[in-house]
Amino acid sequence: MPLALGKEDTLDLSLDSDREIPEKERPTFEFKFLSGRGQRKLAIELDNFRQDLNNLNAIDAIFELFKKYILGWKNIPFEFKEENFLTVLRWQEAQELLMANLHFTPQLEILKNLGLQLPTLLAESVKPESAGTAKNQ
Repeated sequence: MPLALGKEDTLDLSLDSDREIPEKERPTFEFKFLSGRGQRKLAIELDNFRQDLNNLNAIDAIFELFKKYILGWKNIPFEFKEENFLTVLRWQEAQELLMANLHFTPQLEILKNLGLQLPTLLAESVKPESAGTAKNQ
């Protein structure tokens, strides 16, 4: 089943700055997987936000967007509620998490968790002797 259709499927994201914290202790933010339509909507909203960065309301705007997509958090010493968003996160971190949600690819995340780098994998999978050998079946 596509991930975006699963009622219980969520995506746990962490800030890049927290990657070194052991997983059981790492602050984690829970998002719903986005469908293609959801990704498109978030991309448009993020683009609109970037255009308004000089606006004095930019911080409020990013947190308004953040609250539309966040479902919860773990390993954070504050109750999950909207009034704590500004206490827990800087607006840049909220934006980082939204961008991570937008660009999340399950297959790439699995490869990263295995400690493999995509360019290495691509180089190994596209060997010169296999170029041009595909056949119609």
